[in-house]
Order: sequence, then structure tokens, then C-alpha cells
Amino acid sequence: MVKFKRILFTFILALCAFYAGMKFEQFLYLDKCLDLGGGQDPGSYPICVIEVNEQVPS
Repeated sequence: MVKFKRILFTFILALCAFYAGMKFEQFLYLDKCLDLGGGQDPGSYPICVIEVNEQVPS
């Protein structure tokens, strides 16, 4: 029984670490996107949208 609890605890700990890592990666991605001048597309799609203004100086 003790071995089962240890395995279960390790599995839950690994799942929590994976989830925390994914959330941290999401935060870094959004932060990098905002630093580049972009933003998330409406509708909460997990993509970075950067608009480029191609104006020719006159």
C-alpha cells in the first residue's frame, strides 16, 4: 500500500509540474508577443497576431 501511494504521489506531482510548465510557457509566449507589438487574435485563439504597416515614406 505504501508503494502504491508513493507511485500515485509521484504521478500527481509529475502532472502538476507539467501543467505548471505549460502555463509558464503560455505566459512567456504572450509576453514575447506583446513585446513585439502584437496581441492575441479575438476569440482567444492561441496565436500571436502582429500587424505590419508597410507605408512608403514620401
